[in-house]
Amino acid sequence: MIERNKRKIRIAFWAAATLLFLLLGISRPLLQLSESMTWTLFWVLCALTLIAWYLINQLWYLEFRKTVGALLPILTEEKDPDRYIAENEKLLVGKKAEQIKGILRMNICAAYCEKGDYSKAKEQLLALRPQKLYGIQRVAYLADLAYVYFYLDQKAEALDVMAQNKKGLSDFAQSPHLGGLIAVLQIFELLARGNVDEAKEALEKARERWPDSRCESDFLA
Repeated sequence: MIERNKRKIRIAFWAAATLLFLLLGISRPLLQLSESMTWTLFWVLCALTLIAWYLINQLWYLEFRKTVGALLPILTEEKDPDRYIAENEKLLVGKKAEQIKGILRMNICAAYCEKGDYSKAKEQLLALRPQKLYGIQRVAYLADLAYVYFYLDQKAEALDVMAQNKKGLSDFAQSPHLGGLIAVLQIFELLARGNVDEAKEALEKARERWPDSRCESDFLA
């Protein structure tokens, strides 16, 4: 509901905030407020406005994540990547925040990977600005990009991305969300460097450690 009415809520919120500040200005002579009291009330209103706006945005973000999460079974259970792409593209329309676009484009990338269309998967990732992504999202983005490069046989690019993301890959190697993908990347890296025996050993360990990973098909390949 918040998502559908976001523009109306934004307009109503800032209209109400503007009205409060105008009322403060008008009431100063009527209530005979001192200058110090006026400034105190002004800063209190500023703080309350920012807190309220933050809470509204957090509610919107939680609703957005819930909407996005509800789409996942389309890809994982119904095995319908085309519909998953279409639904995420609908949500992408009008989005400006890079974090939000990152979630949606990475979802679309995953669907294209499921289809085996790694060129289009790469297009989705390269449409983002990684310098605007932070924390685990940035690590996931670079991991996805390296993964796609490997499947496009662009090994030099993949290894370069992994080198840029070395600390992130290490920090999240045991993450339930990224651990399986990171294990796949490490295997691909070993193969790219010609360390076949080490890659086989890493593959056996990864199969045991990440049996339910979204990269399960890579372990079986």
